[in-house]
Amino acid sequence: MFGTGTILPTPSPSARRSSSASSGIGASLSRSRTGSRRASPQRSWPGSHRTSRRGWKHQRRDKMGARARTNPAEGGSKMKRTLIFLLLIGGLFALIGGGGAVQVQGQGTSPLGIVPEPSELHVNIWVDKPAYRVGEEIVIHFWINRPAWVYIIDIDAAGYARLIFPNRFDRDNYIDQAGEYSLPGPSDPYRFVVVPPTGTEYLQIIASTQPLPLDVQGFREAFPLLGTDPGQVGAQIQGIIPVEAETATAWTSFQVFTHWPPPPPPPTNRPPVASFTWDPYYPWVSQPVTFNASSSYDPDGWITAYRWDFNSDGITDALGAVVTHAFTYSGSHPVTLTVVDNLGAAASITHTVWVRGYVPPPPPPPAPAAGFYIDIEPGNVLHITVQGSP
Repeated sequence: MFGTGTILPTPSPSARRSSSASSGIGASLSRSRTGSRRASPQRSWPGSHRTSRRGWKHQRRDKMGARARTNPAEGGSKMKRTLIFLLLIGGLFALIGGGGAVQVQGQGTSPLGIVPEPSELHVNIWVDKPAYRVGEEIVIHFWINRPAWVYIIDIDAAGYARLIFPNRFDRDNYIDQAGEYSLPGPSDPYRFVVVPPTGTEYLQIIASTQPLPLDVQGFREAFPLLGTDPGQVGAQIQGIIPVEAETATAWTSFQVFTHWPPPPPPPTNRPPVASFTWDPYYPWVSQPVTFNASSSYDPDGWITAYRWDFNSDGITDALGAVVTHAFTYSGSHPVTLTVVDNLGAAASITHTVWVRGYVPPPPPPPAPAAGFYIDIEPGNVLHITVQGSP
């Protein structure tokens, strides 16, 4: 939906007649051309090129456009001027920040519910960003693969459907050459500026090989209101499409907000994960035990400290990923590992180590029983031993 904005001087006739053309969808406007609105023999469809339409519309602007700009109802006598129009488009949305053309055809049901018959006619429509702030200018781009009449309808957040092309200042909507076009063009006497209400805004393009008899009442409104129910508007348009016409449609959407939202908060630091093993698993008293925390990790950073507590007093007894410790008494010993990541987050884990007691040396062998023992050594030496209690 549009409203009247700032009045600025109108470009000179020579400036209004300048236009641009280059090959390929998405190419920048870089070369100029002038001529009539009929396609030249060298550039007849189905070839594709990009242009701003200023060349083949300059004759109409000299005759009709000047009258529109000097109409007293528009606020001036014969003073040349450019009108900047405010496109009422929708809402504060979380989707912000991307540049580049949003060059995709709408998916699902069209905003107006129009379902054209399959044909060889194809169109597309897009804008430069997925979201706009109130006060920003917006340029609409469309592409068509063959000559046709083009209609672009804006559906604002409140459901108001307005015809924004053709409009009072740009009535010639017959596109006589395939290619990519922009609205408004560099020398068009109007601009689109984003204003409230906020919400999701849709743009739908309809192309037809026959003109559509839309009731715009001579463009008494710069951008005629077609209705406040997009479904009813679509049904009305569907009903006036000539039977013999080939048609095509496409649509896109974007968001509008009143202020730049605050930047998103930094991502939350995830804490590290503590883990360790030890060997031997059942140590003896005073036996060295190796503790290994290399299985610990941090999901979004790295570990900077390993702290060990071997006696549950809350005091760090050792530092490092791999340490050695010997317990001085048997029984259960809680061992706590605390790991710290690069952003200061910490995590702990405790395991119980069972320590076995001291093992005494084996007892001496028992003494022989009482009796006589005779040993004969080599050389016939006889030893007689008598053992027993007195």
